[in-house]
Amino acid sequence: MSQPALSRSGRRVAVRSSESGNNDIWVHDLTRSTKTRLTFETVSEVHPVWSPSGREIAYRRNDAGPGDSLMRKAADGTGEAAVLVQSGNPLLAPDWSRDGRYLVYEEVDPETLADIRYIQLETGGSASEPVTFVATPAAERSPKLSPDGRFVAYLSNESGRYEVYVRPFPEGAGKSQVSVNGGSRLHWRSDGTELYYVEGTSLMLVTIQTDQGISMGQPQVLFESDALTSNPYASYDVSADGQRFVMISSVEGEDAPPPSIRVVQNWYEEFRDRER
Repeated sequence: MSQPALSRSGRRVAVRSSESGNNDIWVHDLTRSTKTRLTFETVSEVHPVWSPSGREIAYRRNDAGPGDSLMRKAADGTGEAAVLVQSGNPLLAPDWSRDGRYLVYEEVDPETLADIRYIQLETGGSASEPVTFVATPAAERSPKLSPDGRFVAYLSNESGRYEVYVRPFPEGAGKSQVSVNGGSRLHWRSDGTELYYVEGTSLMLVTIQTDQGISMGQPQVLFESDALTSNPYASYDVSADGQRFVMISSVEGEDAPPPSIRVVQNWYEEFRDRER
């Protein structure tokens, strides 16, 4: 089990799980402690992301043969899944804009490593042709749209290691570096005032201001957890109010229980003493 994605309400988590013998998307109800399998194809389905309304989930389908598709399906499992993007290359880490108009994602290109592209979603369910947001000789990965849709945070190894950067969306001109000692696995706070990322086994927080361009504070450590390193893309997610974090945790040993979902609540009380 990995790649947890919290719904906007914070009551449901979509995860990739192989408990059926295949990589599928499952939805866990944190209030009722139930789980429902969403996808049933024989190919692998991973990287779930909720629509802003909470009524749909987009995900990556590993097609038979080379290439992938990005799909969308009703979160309650009704109806057939619809194809949003198809490519002969791997498609990773989709992210949905708050207004529901855009889906950004990573495409692994053999010539330019990994690039970031996006599609525009129409009200009738159709999607535009993919548009390239940023493509350089370096690898650009794991895009995350800001809540107001004005910026994309992403990873790039242009410096020789992966760091977190932010660019204006959709024009993509200019960038600002967020992390200072490497970074991965990034998420925005729901109001856009904070950006979270992982450095080693630490969850980091950077305050963000976008009144005039973009400015940011110094990275600060929120908490430490070995569970943060369990997946190269999304090993955790954060609730809309920024007060709960959900992580996938594995337990070693022959008699260990299956992987479980951990929810970290009221983290801010521990962090308050470090405020200046």
